[in-house]
Amino acid sequence: MKHGIVLIGLLLLTGCQSVPSISPTSSGQNFWYDAGYKDAANGLIVKDNETLSEWFGNPDVDRHAYLNGYQAGQTAWCHSDNVEAWGRAGKPFPASCDSAGDADGLKKVWQHAADSLPVAVGSAH
Repeated sequence: MKHGIVLIGLLLLTGCQSVPSISPTSSGQNFWYDAGYKDAANGLIVKDNETLSEWFGNPDVDRHAYLNGYQAGQTAWCHSDNVEAWGRAGKPFPASCDSAGDADGLKKVWQHAADSLPVAVGSAH
């Protein structure tokens, strides 16, 4: 009887223990897909696994998911209206659009917008 009470007590204590959860911010296919998508949508270059591991603190990079997300972000973002807005804002041509299907056309749109920026008067002495 005495051993039964101890056993029940141990089972109750074990049952109340919380299970550590894996952080959704640094693991899983969706995380790496989203990271790739965001990099492309922010005009960034593709990061290598070492950089991804260092930035996100996770050595288990899902390269395939990251590249799929990057491609989806590139497809969604690399359009003439977006690169034109970047050019008008004085931003450099987005690196993520360098390998887009119509990269040459996008660069022309961006360059035209960048060239239309007013030159600051008195900036050259």
